[in-house]
Amino acid sequence: AIRDRGVTAPHLVTRYSIIAVIIAAIGLALVYLALFYLGATSKSVAFDASNGGQILTAYVQHTFGTSGLLLLAAVIILACLTTAVGLLTACGEFFSELLHTSYRNVALGFTLFSLLVANQGLDQLIRVSVPVLVGLYPLAIVLVLLSLADRLWRERRVFRPVMAVALVFGLADGLLASAFKDQVPAFFANLPWAAQSMGWVQPVLVVLVVAALVDRLLPVKR
Repeated sequence: AIRDRGVTAPHLVTRYSIIAVIIAAIGLALVYLALFYLGATSKSVAFDASNGGQILTAYVQHTFGTSGLLLLAAVIILACLTTAVGLLTACGEFFSELLHTSYRNVALGFTLFSLLVANQGLDQLIRVSVPVLVGLYPLAIVLVLLSLADRLWRERRVFRPVMAVALVFGLADGLLASAFKDQVPAFFANLPWAAQSMGWVQPVLVVLVVAALVDRLLPVKR
């Protein structure tokens, strides 16, 4: 997005990216700290709620009445709309280029798919999305960190084994967070920090150290 605005100098792209990240991180942190507080103090207001949406609705109705609910609905619509538009345009541009098809068809396909998924209800969405996200987070985190430390690696051969291990243990953590947790071997559940869905951390670090040593010992391909 920064490059699309005409900014091409690498140091400026980095600077503006950092500024954007800091603003987003502070804003999201404040939002989630407020949501943490609502969740921690919601027993008297929303004692029978099954998800965060119901807690938030009960809080707003209790405090501000019907007018508050209308304002909450407007805020959530605007917030979701900006996210939906951003994701649909980004996915449309990426997959239209990747699949060599029209942007319109890709965006329309994602829109219809999202429309069907969104009507499954928040509880069902959470039930399905949490294991998927838990499984994908290790890959995303490891890829970002390896890319940031790109100057430390002589060859890209460091990426493949580390990403492969992150994938295997990430999938195990994802299954542990799903209804199929009984099918996962006990080894994965007994790893350090497995209860926090972070059982992948130590195996990834071990493989990263080994891969980095191999990268230093093997000659650079010409």
